[in-house]
Amino acid sequence: MMPNLDGLGLCRKIRAAKGVDYAYFILLSGAMTGKQDYLHAMEAGVDDFLPKPVDAEAFRIRLRVAERIMTLTSRVDALEKILPICCYCKRIKSKEGDYQAVESYFTDRSRVKFSHGICPECLKKQLPDKA
Repeated sequence: MMPNLDGLGLCRKIRAAKGVDYAYFILLSGAMTGKQDYLHAMEAGVDDFLPKPVDAEAFRIRLRVAERIMTLTSRVDALEKILPICCYCKRIKSKEGDYQAVESYFTDRSRVKFSHGICPECLKKQLPDKA
C-alpha cells in the first residue's frame, strides 16, 4: 500500500497528467476481487487487473499483451505525427479534409507565430536583380 494513495488513485493521477506518454497500467490487488471491483478499476483507467496472490504465468501473459499494445500505440503515435502536405502548394490537409496554409495550421494548434522573410537562395531565384 502506498501512503495516502492507492493504486486506483495513482492510475487516475497518471491518466489526468497532460503531455505524458501513455503508460500501461496493470493493477495487482488482494482487496479487489469481484466484478464491481474490476469495473471500478477499468473506470479509473486501469488497462488490466490481476488479483493477489498473482499467478506468475498469468502475469507473464498480461505483460506480453501489454508489450503488444504499447508497440501498436507507439506506431499509431508515429503515424499521427505525419502531416499530409501538398507537395506543390505546401498546404496541410486537416482531419476534416480541407487544406490550410502551414502557418495557420500550426497557429491553430500551438502558440507558434510566424515571421516571413526570404532566404538567400530564393532571393537569387525570385528576385535576381535584388540579390
